[in-house]
Amino acid sequence: MRVWIEESVTLAIASRAAASAPSEAGGVLAGWTDGDDIVIAFATVGGPKAVATPTSYYPDHEWQERELERAFCRSDGDLTYMGDWHSHPSGPSQLSRTDVSTLRAIVGVRPEGCMLLCAPANADWGVSAWRLERGFLGFARAVRTNVVPFTAPGDWPNFPCSVGDRTSRQIF
Repeated sequence: MRVWIEESVTLAIASRAAASAPSEAGGVLAGWTDGDDIVIAFATVGGPKAVATPTSYYPDHEWQERELERAFCRSDGDLTYMGDWHSHPSGPSQLSRTDVSTLRAIVGVRPEGCMLLCAPANADWGVSAWRLERGFLGFARAVRTNVVPFTAPGDWPNFPCSVGDRTSRQIF
């Protein structure tokens, strides 16, 4: 299981996380599955009514749902909800109990879904991916998953949205 992330999405998430520090930031992820792998091609921010503190983040769900609907329509159905991302501006790059509960909720909606966590790593911000894995007796636990950045080819479809940079693959 791997999570493939288009490079411009990773850079945008890290940029938003750094700009929002010392408060957390977050948003939703869209893409598709390829076998056991997830491909992330699009991300949003939290929305205009999102609330963030140094230790918590609450998205504007209604705004995010509208943006996901736009992305789905503009991609001719190629993009769908794959999970959430958020930052830990003070580190570490580990899921909290609340994060694990959120990941369980994501998997309730999208069984193959994931959570990305962005945290400072030396001078840069790094992105880690987490998924639920069934263990002994069927109990699910959060496990760190390999992140594979990739650069989209020149003919890669652009998924413009109604806000932000209309030429990028994400909306912030």
